[in-house]
Amino acid sequence: MNGNISFNIITPQYFGRVQLSLLVLKSYIHSKNPDLTMQLNSFYSEDDADTIVEEISRQGNTILLFSLYVWTEEIVRTVCRRLKELNNDYIIIIGGNIPTYQGAFLLETYPFYDFAVIGEGENTLYQLFDYINQDKADFSTIDNIIYRQNHEIITTRRSDNYNIEEQDYPLLLDDFRDDEIIFYETSRGCKYRCRYCAYNMNFNGKNVVRYYSNQKVENDLRRIFNLPYIKKLDFTDSTLIGNRNRGLWILSLLNTLNSERVAAGKNPIEIGIDVSLEDFDDEILYEVKRLHTFAYGFGLQSIDREVIRKAARVFNRDKFTKYFNALTKKSKAAVNLELMFGLPGDTLEKFLNSLEYSISDLDAHFVVCFRFAVLPGSTFWKDKEKYGITCEELSPYYTLASATFSEEDLQTAELLSFYLQLIYTCFRGIKRIVDRNFHGEKVPVYLKLSALLQENYDDFFHNDRLRQGDVYKFVIKLATQEYSDIKRSIQMDLRNELKQLIENYSTS
Repeated sequence: MNGNISFNIITPQYFGRVQLSLLVLKSYIHSKNPDLTMQLNSFYSEDDADTIVEEISRQGNTILLFSLYVWTEEIVRTVCRRLKELNNDYIIIIGGNIPTYQGAFLLETYPFYDFAVIGEGENTLYQLFDYINQDKADFSTIDNIIYRQNHEIITTRRSDNYNIEEQDYPLLLDDFRDDEIIFYETSRGCKYRCRYCAYNMNFNGKNVVRYYSNQKVENDLRRIFNLPYIKKLDFTDSTLIGNRNRGLWILSLLNTLNSERVAAGKNPIEIGIDVSLEDFDDEILYEVKRLHTFAYGFGLQSIDREVIRKAARVFNRDKFTKYFNALTKKSKAAVNLELMFGLPGDTLEKFLNSLEYSISDLDAHFVVCFRFAVLPGSTFWKDKEKYGITCEELSPYYTLASATFSEEDLQTAELLSFYLQLIYTCFRGIKRIVDRNFHGEKVPVYLKLSALLQENYDDFFHNDRLRQGDVYKFVIKLATQEYSDIKRSIQMDLRNELKQLIENYSTS
């Protein structure tokens, strides 16, 4: 068999076209076998499944790889099922965090999946593609795969068969000629041990961070900064400065490359990074502030001591507040602060306290609140009974209730999170009114605004089915002419409610 290969990823539209994982796989395999024909496809989860199926089938590839994430697993299943119904000769391979820990279950449950890749796929996929193209029938000698043979699900030996420190292959950048943003990683893993995450562990459950060589990172970044059409560079490292000296070197390199770019008459590339303020000091602050930054991401999750302890998080309130304010005040960059509700030990009251700190003490530009997802492979996933966690059996694996957070309270937090994000995104004027008139008591205001929208616009939003992640679907709707009357009505109702709340607040 001489099969052409398509790498496919489906992401929510607000993520943008995040192709990094597939780009790295394609680049690595091309360095090993440049004769393979490989195509990169990026779709949005808001796209119609039949449209995605039509585009993939039109391309004529026979080996179809899908990157599987919690937020798009359902549409990937739909697309793969329809592709297999269209052509049973398609070979469908899934990879990512979910197949790594749930691969056997997925192949047992969904017969349209042929292979699942465990862990990092570079070397594994290179071997698998070679075996398929040579029409080999025995895949048992390939480590880190799960496959179906004679109606039996077979899992091969697990091994760490890919050492990123030794890699020097160049990224293939031709796929980004029409893109304004590119994603890049300088490391894999995380030095922190948060129990809700599996990214900080290798196959043996050990806390490991691995780094691409400085030479590869510099070579890749120099090539990226030479691209005339790229406007933004977003780093996917868990924290770019987890290793202090290396982080300072990368920050300095980025500033140097942008200076060279400006000197050559080009616009600087804007940088997006996720940072852990626990890693900050004044020298790091200075280098980060010199960046042409378009977005900062902060994973706060919770400020409650018990929740932090159970999640094995690290949080120093004074340090976080100091460096958050020093970094974001007067900054033109988007500031995205993330909270998580429903973690073990969490309550509705604790979540609201964390939210108040975020929007009042920190005055974050943008706050996104997620329901705790019990991710396969994480400590909380492995120890659900120990922590009293009840969650969905399928993606996105959201918690359904706990000993401290009832189903009703989770729904209250979910709806508040949805409507808060809707206001922050579509009705920034409402946020400014709240900021000007309420000091240290903003959460009760947003609870009342949320209740108003739930009551007045249930026919539009369908509160009983809402999830926080649905917000961008409605953001897109409200940006169209078709729903302009509803948007004006929402704006008017919010302003009238705020007027009454301000009068009551002033009196009290």
